[in-house]
Amino acid sequence: MGLSETLFINPDEIGTVQVIFLMLVYGYILSQSSALISDGSELLLLIPSLAGIVGSVVLPVLGAVPDGAIVLFSGMGTPTEVDAQISVGVGALAGSTIMLLTIPWALCIISGRVDLVNGEANYKGKPKLTRGYDLQHTGVTPRPSVAVNAKIMIGTAISYVIIQAAAFGSRCGRTVDTDVSEANDCMKSHEHWVALVALLFSIACFVGYLYYNIKNADSEDNEDFIGEVKKQAIESHMISISAAFESDLKTKYGESDKLKHDDSQFKSALKSFFSKYDRDGNGVIDAYELRVLLDDLNEDMTEERFATFLKEIDTDGSGTVSFKEFEVAMKEYIRRKNENPEGHSIPLSIQSHDETAKHHKEGEAEEEEEEEEEEIPEDIAALPAHQQKLRILLRSAWMMGVGTVIVLIFSDPMVDVLNTVGKRFHIGAFYVAFVLAPVASNASELIASIAYATKKTKKTITISLAALEGAACMNNTFCLAIFLVLIFAKGLAWKFSAETIAILFVELALFGIGAFIRTQKLYLAGVIFSLYPLSIFLVWFLENVCGLN
Repeated sequence: MGLSETLFINPDEIGTVQVIFLMLVYGYILSQSSALISDGSELLLLIPSLAGIVGSVVLPVLGAVPDGAIVLFSGMGTPTEVDAQISVGVGALAGSTIMLLTIPWALCIISGRVDLVNGEANYKGKPKLTRGYDLQHTGVTPRPSVAVNAKIMIGTAISYVIIQAAAFGSRCGRTVDTDVSEANDCMKSHEHWVALVALLFSIACFVGYLYYNIKNADSEDNEDFIGEVKKQAIESHMISISAAFESDLKTKYGESDKLKHDDSQFKSALKSFFSKYDRDGNGVIDAYELRVLLDDLNEDMTEERFATFLKEIDTDGSGTVSFKEFEVAMKEYIRRKNENPEGHSIPLSIQSHDETAKHHKEGEAEEEEEEEEEEIPEDIAALPAHQQKLRILLRSAWMMGVGTVIVLIFSDPMVDVLNTVGKRFHIGAFYVAFVLAPVASNASELIASIAYATKKTKKTITISLAALEGAACMNNTFCLAIFLVLIFAKGLAWKFSAETIAILFVELALFGIGAFIRTQKLYLAGVIFSLYPLSIFLVWFLENVCGLN
């Protein structure tokens, strides 16, 4: 039973229905704890001093913790249990890598597709999609960084090649008449030190990948990702726009009109909120809409302050405000707020939001916005900028800490349950873990990647696909390194040739698509999606027909 023996129900001692229920409960708990880790680490991106290291190191590592924990605990049982349970770890590792590179990638192409013009996705103008599900004339065109990440991904997969080459080279246990124990002993002696070499290479790749991320922390892709996280935090009333972008808009002393940083992310966020109220697309909003917009940005004002703010923007007295006027005014407002934070620290009463919202009730989008706001906590947004960031930091630490602890506690019993499910239904534990473990450990990444893709921009489709490639890189390094530690420390034989070939097959396929196909047409979504069931069949075929292991 491993570490869960005294703390959890022994799945071997209960009925099949109860085992399935237990599996669903553990899976739900692991999925929620994985989401806690992911959401908590993303909150740190709202702290400018931490954003670089968080995006390049913390997010990738914590994202791999759930899979790594399952791999770790699959090899922590007694010698009589480890051979059976290690298949769960292999299934989780292979299933996570293959699932992330197939199902969400295909769904990102489907949900993020736009019309193709001259062979490239047309992200300019509206509407972006007029050709429905045209397989040849709709698709996505991510930035070149997706091709670079595909090359890094395939480079990190060399660890698999190293240990697998040793397994093939040992030529142990290949005949049916060979005694199983003799074959295992032969394989262990041949592969023991090769496992150490593969482990060291995995660690080197892991460190190298994190170093690469740190060096590129200021890249356009990373800045775009941080900008999207800030935008979502503002929409959720977690932080005000002035607190989220104050560091991007700080002015140099003595050069009051020059920005310290590029303000493109601020402008993009501001534009997305402004567009909600510029329904006719004429580039202007009225005073009522401006009032609700400021409330959406968590910038509450007194009647007097709002009147002054409106007067400063609407210099011609037309009663309407253009986006350019609003952008300039918000930059000046945030600059003043940064210079005198205490003057804006008291939560200010504003005109009743319900009263103002009545003016817009005919718009369906506004009604949805009202419903959403009723469920959103505003304990952070009402605070001054420095207090907002402190509260966010504490909340982030709590979410990541709780999520990690829960993952570590429930990974061991989850391994036991998956192993038992396999035995009850006479299905290999590998196949059970291959299908079910990634759902629990990677659900949040799948949902997040699709959510970004639906925004149908080059920026967001790049964020989606790059995140999936990054997760595969972490599985090839961080999670595989944990597995190789178990192989080396416990003196296990590498009996996972079919699984390894399936992982390399899918990664090579996505390497070819990501690195060499600039515009991914809709028909490729079907091809990529088919790789998932094909990889399962490949493992079965190699094991049961070819007798590979």
